[in-house]
Amino acid sequence: MQLVDKNGNIFGGGIEVTGPDGKPKTTGGGGGSPTGPAGGDLYGTYPNPGVDWNLGISTYSMYYYPLSSNPAGYITTAALSGYLTVATAASTYYPLTNPNAYISGITGSDVTTALGYTPYDAANPAGYIDSSALGPYLTATTAAATYQPILVSSTNIKTINGASVLGSGDLTVSGAAAWGGITGTLSSQSDLNTALNGKQDTLVSGSSIKTVNGNSLLGSGNLTISSNPITLASLIGSNLIGTANQISASYRIAGGTLVANNSIFINDLLTKTAGSTTSTARIYINTTNSLTGATLIGTASAMTSTTYIQRVFRTYYFNGTHLFVYNPTSQLSTDVTAGTITLVPFNPAIDYFLIFAVQNSTTTPDNLGHKRVIIQLYD
Repeated sequence: MQLVDKNGNIFGGGIEVTGPDGKPKTTGGGGGSPTGPAGGDLYGTYPNPGVDWNLGISTYSMYYYPLSSNPAGYITTAALSGYLTVATAASTYYPLTNPNAYISGITGSDVTTALGYTPYDAANPAGYIDSSALGPYLTATTAAATYQPILVSSTNIKTINGASVLGSGDLTVSGAAAWGGITGTLSSQSDLNTALNGKQDTLVSGSSIKTVNGNSLLGSGNLTISSNPITLASLIGSNLIGTANQISASYRIAGGTLVANNSIFINDLLTKTAGSTTSTARIYINTTNSLTGATLIGTASAMTSTTYIQRVFRTYYFNGTHLFVYNPTSQLSTDVTAGTITLVPFNPAIDYFLIFAVQNSTTTPDNLGHKRVIIQLYD
């Protein structure tokens, strides 16, 4: 017999099908094919009956899949309709980092803005004024040092004959008694007389104040002096002892003294009272009256044990920004007619000091000094 399942698979001859009662339903092999209607678990007619699967009898020992569009039972998109995607979850639920959505980072101004008023302050519930709020206010001490007390007659300002001097209008006072009992001549009032004697007399040209070339120094404006050269200074220096380089004399050239094309001429007399050491005189320029940071602009010839006096002549030309200096380190009594020029910066708007220094080779008291220094200005 041949057996055909629901999917159309044909199982060939020689198959024996046994029913639940243990009896064979049909046999094949020996004779010819059966004929007639089929019974039992079969239906139809021989030789091609069908199996009635609806009876649910498992003795056929045959497994089959029901006719289906998803025989493997895969999950379909319809089955996921009850589940959330990442997007729908984010729009539906709060993240677990702050599930209750608490507010963080609140400041005092946030609270005040939200409430519409300033809430209770536990640190200063009564709103007392602290010391920092008193900064713009005066104390009795600072007020007294800043302002004058209000004038009150007979308290901090005297009255005259019992009348207050405060207010507008004229206060008529007559008689010696009105002036506190001042009587007699002016010379008898010692305090007032002393004060008046300390005053300067009226200046009168040629009498109490000198004239220059016959011109009065009184009044405003500039007094032009046409003499050339102008003697700026005549100095007497100190004779010094010791091996240190020391200042014997100095002169301040005030700002505005020099203008372009001026020349400074120095006539320097050096003297020494003994002759056991070698002594040297130097000339410097500096913005302070000190050898610290000073610039050397001239060196005199060395004065040996046999030299007691020396004349030093130096001329410095000013071009508006620099002094022209001949051989500042060479020991020379006078400027040379030809030689190396050193340009020394000079700002005519500020003060400078011409410094005259002396130095001995030993501590023997030779007393070298710039005895007389004449400084002249040429146009």
